[in-house]
Amino acid sequence: MNLAPTLPTQSKRQPHPVNPIAHLDEIQVFERLSTLPQGVPHMLYSRTKKSSKLPLPWLEYTNFCGRTYFYNLTLRVCTEENMYDHRLRTELYNAAIFNSAWFETDGHERWPWPSDVQHLLWYCRTTKEPHFAGITMSCQDGGVFEFLHDDTHLGQAEMWDFLYKYPMHYTRLPPFVEAQFLCAVAYGANEKALLTDHANLPFTNEEWEGIMDVYNDLKGRVGGPDGSYFVPSLIWHMAKTMKDVWSSRQHHRFGSIQAQTARAPIQTDVTSGGSTLRMITGILFLGAHSVYFERLQNVLLTDDLMCSREFGGLVDSLITEWENSNLLATVFLGSNIGFIALNNLPVLQKTASLASTLCSITSLIIGMSYLWQHRSRSYPGYLQIHRYINHRLLTLDPQTVRLITACFLSVPVVMLQWSALCFLVSIMSFSIQEVNKLGGEFLSTLLSVLVIYFFGAVIFFWKLWRDVQSLVKQ
Repeated sequence: MNLAPTLPTQSKRQPHPVNPIAHLDEIQVFERLSTLPQGVPHMLYSRTKKSSKLPLPWLEYTNFCGRTYFYNLTLRVCTEENMYDHRLRTELYNAAIFNSAWFETDGHERWPWPSDVQHLLWYCRTTKEPHFAGITMSCQDGGVFEFLHDDTHLGQAEMWDFLYKYPMHYTRLPPFVEAQFLCAVAYGANEKALLTDHANLPFTNEEWEGIMDVYNDLKGRVGGPDGSYFVPSLIWHMAKTMKDVWSSRQHHRFGSIQAQTARAPIQTDVTSGGSTLRMITGILFLGAHSVYFERLQNVLLTDDLMCSREFGGLVDSLITEWENSNLLATVFLGSNIGFIALNNLPVLQKTASLASTLCSITSLIIGMSYLWQHRSRSYPGYLQIHRYINHRLLTLDPQTVRLITACFLSVPVVMLQWSALCFLVSIMSFSIQEVNKLGGEFLSTLLSVLVIYFFGAVIFFWKLWRDVQSLVKQ
């Protein structure tokens, strides 16, 4: 989950305080820092103002995602701003010392100064007065805190996002990080083993095993010679795993009081339009559109948030269905071509076979088109899901538009069903007309039994699921 820091709205933002140490130069800033309670060790620093050389306390890193950031060993500050720029460095030093002074006087009354505190600063260029803003991260306190807003606790999800983006400067594991990771692994393994289905965890058993194999390998190397070189890899691996776990937790809210209401039943049956329109669409689409509509509705949460993994799973299942329908459509197409090649076919048989051929070609062409359009959508972003589920069409409401979407999605399978029915008609007609009287009576009886069975199965399951929906609504 992208948890890039965002600025508060104009109505809620407190006025940016006057920085009392703006007049200090860089050496004076370090002298002030050395008097803080934790006693930050003083390091040699070059006072050169040339922007082509990075000063001594600053180190430049590139993380596993290819993102470059700068870390100051003395200030414990991470930033993606260009620290080769002397002006930006000076402003960052002022912001860092001012934040440290605020935390010491105001924030320290609520929280003691964390021993593993890390700061992330970014330059706000869109405000009226450009300035540095940032957040404070502490694994010991288990979360991220905003500068100058001591009551704003962003939580553990943001903490893992910080470790995921900025792990390269660590030489040892932060406190409690490994314990939280192993707790999540233990919970996930227990959930998958007992199949209690209390939580929608993002990994399968095979994926959990792969995660633990990588963890054990990196953990063994960290404990060996030159183990500090492997610490960033281990932190990034745990943070990447926990980012996905916390993303699932925030979508499904398991472990919180909102866990029951987050997945409250929503309307999944088709109610748009009159009864006559629903009957016509039910006959044309053989009821398949209602199943696709229900699957689209099940991706939604009650608060109109969509889960990326659920939507990706829906797209994967649709791709599998369209691949299978394309294969069957090709089989029916070949069978119909061979059947039409027979000589002296009656009009009914030839017409039914041609109709089956057209339905097979339609299913094949539309199925291939859907595969091309949806194959790259297995892991979409939030905006892509929102536009797909809640897009507008004329003046229709989103639910009606989702029903229309479900009708289009069901076309390959519906055309395949009509192709099979038309092919069945041609085969049964051919069989009855080409045999003797006794064989014709037998095949006619068999056809009647199959038709009764077909309509009986359709009515049975339609009534069964209608009763289930009525119980859910109650």
